[in-house]
Amino acid sequence: MIGGAAYQYPKYFISHHEGTMDVVEIDPAAERIAREWFFLDDLYEDFQLNENKRLNCITTDARDFLAGTDQKYDVIFNDAFSGSSPVMKLATMEAAELIKAHLNEDGIYMSNAIGIVFGEGSDFLKSMIATTQKVFRNVYVMFTNPEDRDGTTRGNYMVMATDQDIEPADRLNCHVSRFDKILRDE
Repeated sequence: MIGGAAYQYPKYFISHHEGTMDVVEIDPAAERIAREWFFLDDLYEDFQLNENKRLNCITTDARDFLAGTDQKYDVIFNDAFSGSSPVMKLATMEAAELIKAHLNEDGIYMSNAIGIVFGEGSDFLKSMIATTQKVFRNVYVMFTNPEDRDGTTRGNYMVMATDQDIEPADRLNCHVSRFDKILRDE
């Protein structure tokens, strides 16, 4: 998982599933605050995480982490934001290529994105989708709130990318144009 913040999803995952999770968070204060105020320490104690290492909290830049590891994942979930905007350096073609290189075969990349899919103000999200489509065979956009079903209101959307041939439910029919900007590091 890229972006820990209050570690809400990692807490859910550990308490409801048997797997392991690495959480890469750039801000050292986020883990400290989550431990102190959002019960992350309780999770460590309740699930013996110091002993079994099912949750690994890593404080560094996500791209630096990926560039320095050979680890492969079934799923990489990007929930990193600067305010309410996605972190641009994680939305570029180079970032998508780096993320894909760290997925197992048939792995899935999920990115939480706040924005609009269709209409005025949709440029960034459409560019993010177009960029991801250059790297992955299948890219889907799913609404997280039924009120955002038409993609014309600012809201939370999940961009899911994979080389698997799957058909997720509740996806938006989002077609990008050859005119949509491909996001690059430079």
